[in-house]
Amino acid sequence: MGGVGGEPDLVLRVDAFMPWRGATEWRIEKRGRERMHGALPGSELSRVLMELAARRGLTQPQPPWTFVPEQEGGRQSERGAQYRCALLAPDATLAPLTAEARLILPNGFQHQSVQASAEIRVGFASLKATADTSADLRLSVGEMIEVFMAAWDTATLVIPKALVEDPIAVPLAWPPRAEMYMRACEKRVDGVPQYQELPQFVDFSPLGQATGSQLRDGGITVTAPLGLGKDERRSLVVQAVARMAAGQWGFIEVGDDLSL
Repeated sequence: MGGVGGEPDLVLRVDAFMPWRGATEWRIEKRGRERMHGALPGSELSRVLMELAARRGLTQPQPPWTFVPEQEGGRQSERGAQYRCALLAPDATLAPLTAEARLILPNGFQHQSVQASAEIRVGFASLKATADTSADLRLSVGEMIEVFMAAWDTATLVIPKALVEDPIAVPLAWPPRAEMYMRACEKRVDGVPQYQELPQFVDFSPLGQATGSQLRDGGITVTAPLGLGKDERRSLVVQAVARMAAGQWGFIEVGDDLSL
């Protein structure tokens, strides 16, 4: 089987911060860890992972969610849980598509909120070697929006099941926020850094011509209730992507609904 770890080419992630009252005293217990692990295969993040794979000719069944090993940055404890679902490729050193889910409890000092992170990682070299298609393998803007929606949903409603059965029912000290982030990862060849740009991995052509020169990453914060409906979540994600596109990448002709 192919490898899993290593630095991908593209990462899209949502970090959700939930300021639940008393969370600094909580612990991740065995039953909660099992509840989170059992919910991940049916999550929106799993769904979008398999849809991205299918559109690129990867037809294998959904892999299981497993612990991220410590040597690859994972840490399992009463204050943290981290799982991933990796589509493996024969003879590849990096999985072409991986979903990761992580939960970190606050320590009461630097961090006051429960942090749940959900992300999709793409290794394009492995994807090209594995995909049964000659089409453009880059993500579309629509797929980027779908990933952010799925990651946000999973981060707020699924990953916190390690702590509570119903995240929406738990009182909050102040409004929760979600941070959407994406980056084209730096590669090293013979120890020399090689910078990559987002347009290598996402087809931004529907947004027009970029006037900016820094397209390596982007991020934005949204404050919104945990129990958003799908239409509300989509609207907020579209607006957030439009703001990133215009404000950070220089697609200045894009409207709030991503129209030109």
